[in-house]
Amino acid sequence: MAQYQDDRHWRVKYRPYMLAVVVALVTTMLVAPEKVEGGSMEPTLSEGQIVVMTKTSYSQKRGSPALNQVVIMKNNVGGELYTDNIIGRVSALPGEKVTMEDGTTITLKADEFYLLCDNEADSSMPDSRALGPVLLKDIRGDAKWVVWPLKDIGGIK
Repeated sequence: MAQYQDDRHWRVKYRPYMLAVVVALVTTMLVAPEKVEGGSMEPTLSEGQIVVMTKTSYSQKRGSPALNQVVIMKNNVGGELYTDNIIGRVSALPGEKVTMEDGTTITLKADEFYLLCDNEADSSMPDSRALGPVLLKDIRGDAKWVVWPLKDIGGIK
């Protein structure tokens, strides 16, 4: 019985494996999926949606998020560990003054941002009202696109 010998060039033969490695590297280093938990970002994002986060390394030299941008914070902001990463919208930038709920005014430092959830009535996820200003190093990246469910696919505004 004759054995089959594959005479194709190695690039052709191993192309699917090379593509899988490239996709794995891109998804682990540049982007990541994030599931929306709770209704704190309604109506922009709904519970159960899957968003794609671009992993952005913010720093004083590389730049920072823009006003009204939807970002994802680490799940251990403010010294407490939450079950999921926190999604919020940038509502104040470094150097701006923010009036707290108790009437006091604070000025954000050069590496601090004030993040709020879109749905103030839902407190399932904390924002800067509970956590205080968020440090630039605690912001993991930008929420860019909704990819699940299919009917909601699109960019985040």
